[in-house]
Amino acid sequence: MNILGLGGSIHDFSACILSKGETAVAIEEERLTKKKYAVHNRSTFRCKAAEYCLSALDLSMDQIDAVVGNDLIESDYYMKYADKIKLYNHHLTHASSTYYPSPYDEAAVLVIDGRGSYINEEKRIRETISMYVADLNEIHCIQKSSGQETDEFSIVTNSIGMFLQYVTVGMGYSEMNEIKMIKLSHGGTDRFLEDFNDFYTLHNGQFLQGFEELEALKQYLEEKLKEASEPNSIVQCKKDLAFAAQYHLERIVVYLCQRLYQITKKQNLCLAGGIFENAQLLMKIKNEVPFQNIYTPSFMGDAGTSIGAALLYHHTTNKLVKKRPDLQVGGKCYSTEELVNHLSESKYRIYTKEELIKVTAQLLTRGYLIGIFTGKSSFGRYPNGQRNIVGDARVMGLKKKLLWTKKRESLDPFSILNLEQSQQITTSSVFNLCYLKEPDQFPLVINEDHSTYFLPVKKNTFISQILEEYYTLSDIPFLLNTPLKKSDETLIETPMEAFDFFRSTDLDALVLEDHLIVKNSNS
Repeated sequence: MNILGLGGSIHDFSACILSKGETAVAIEEERLTKKKYAVHNRSTFRCKAAEYCLSALDLSMDQIDAVVGNDLIESDYYMKYADKIKLYNHHLTHASSTYYPSPYDEAAVLVIDGRGSYINEEKRIRETISMYVADLNEIHCIQKSSGQETDEFSIVTNSIGMFLQYVTVGMGYSEMNEIKMIKLSHGGTDRFLEDFNDFYTLHNGQFLQGFEELEALKQYLEEKLKEASEPNSIVQCKKDLAFAAQYHLERIVVYLCQRLYQITKKQNLCLAGGIFENAQLLMKIKNEVPFQNIYTPSFMGDAGTSIGAALLYHHTTNKLVKKRPDLQVGGKCYSTEELVNHLSESKYRIYTKEELIKVTAQLLTRGYLIGIFTGKSSFGRYPNGQRNIVGDARVMGLKKKLLWTKKRESLDPFSILNLEQSQQITTSSVFNLCYLKEPDQFPLVINEDHSTYFLPVKKNTFISQILEEYYTLSDIPFLLNTPLKKSDETLIETPMEAFDFFRSTDLDALVLEDHLIVKNSNS
């Protein structure tokens, strides 16, 4: 059975094809339109992600047995499949996207985002938080929170996602840019913590935040930023506001997790929804809730609902007992031979597969900034060794190169790729938080509170081989890491895009599948 799954809402559109219960191919729309977050506009009408998946597997629509999605997807996106598509509840597809790939037979599931499906469309009531219990046969909803949506769709009450959006926009950043707020929180103080208690209520297992509290929050943010008139004062004010928002986000979500545990008494917890793309929050959940095991997929946002919908259809239609699929989630593989064969030897030095691992590790110890393009493109916010830029985290000289390469005016701390796996959080490639023993040696990856974001690397992968060789040479078990792209662009998808990026930036070398290409000026 071939199942075409479509995902998204009014942003983060995606598609996947599930074949024989396994995800054969998956891609986010933004990788193809080159529009970050793939926010609904005319460029998303064509549903390029579905065409990409069909082409990757050399399938026609006649060979697709079912088309599925969630009922929050903008209808323009699935227009060409409207007569075939089956739409599921939005939060249920989130729940499916985390439970079915998890290693657990039984689990409690928590879904939190900005807004989900209508509970009552006429009265504009939407789901905002959903709790489930899942067993081998089914996912049951056991508690659901809802909020009132305004006529112009811009505001939803009782929504943790809306709470974060208000703080993010109130600090001067664009919608869906909560990562800026999260990063700022590392440098904040607790001076606004008490004030934020006035902007919401926790009662009887529910998060409550009405229109009046949202308006009060908006005015409070404007007032505090206006009081901080000097540039340095404004920056610190934003950090302190972000600190308060992050603190209360953690308090709210831990409260909900504890509520879910009290109801279910399960040992395993599965999480989904864009709220959980937050390493500090995941660390707080791990440390403060009674669940013994926690699972988060690499695709927690709305793009992941394409996989959730496909897995849900596969299990419920076929009445299958849950069996953890071998989800090798990602795009198609590309041939690079033709591109490499046409490179000029006067401009580039090329190393082949036999030399690749050792030479790459050696160059990293010499302070080279290296792009990595291998295998399938990743699915989810954070590439885990397929489309990355890596370097030696000790080398301050990389800062100037990274500023130019990433097209940034200033640098936030980067993450690291690490060989070590967290023992309590089972995750595909979602950021974790750690503290390095000697942080002063690694200034490019250290937050203001001395923490570091890290991505765990799976064993027996290409990037793990480079890390192991680099560890042998340097005695450092991690590498500085950032996605292979400019800051305001989407992740690189094709070999030609990767080579053009390499050629036009300060990257010293590029791993292109089985070849290492080094600029001769750096050889």
